[in-house]
Amino acid sequence: MLKIDAERPLPAIAIGSSSDLLVGESVITIGNAFGYENTVSVGIVSALKRNVTLSDEQVYRNLIQTDAAINPGNSGGPLINIDGELVGINVAVRAGRRGSGLPSRSTR
Repeated sequence: MLKIDAERPLPAIAIGSSSDLLVGESVITIGNAFGYENTVSVGIVSALKRNVTLSDEQVYRNLIQTDAAINPGNSGGPLINIDGELVGINVAVRAGRRGSGLPSRSTR
């Protein structure tokens, strides 16, 4: 958790619902890909409810697959729908697979 003492209200992104996403829908990712701040990428939802096993201890379930570029440094960044609402958080990229990001845990 992060606490910021601000002198004015800070803006926050609207939370959307990942359950409303459809395959083929446009999405946007924002992150620090390869250390470059505020990198933006656009793609489509390629699949929903993907499960990915990285090891016996690390399994991701119910992911949103997109062809938006997800690279090292994007983890923790938002996946945004076309209405500008947060629908997921970038968590993983499939190493060696171009055009097949598995970025996002669902919002709700």
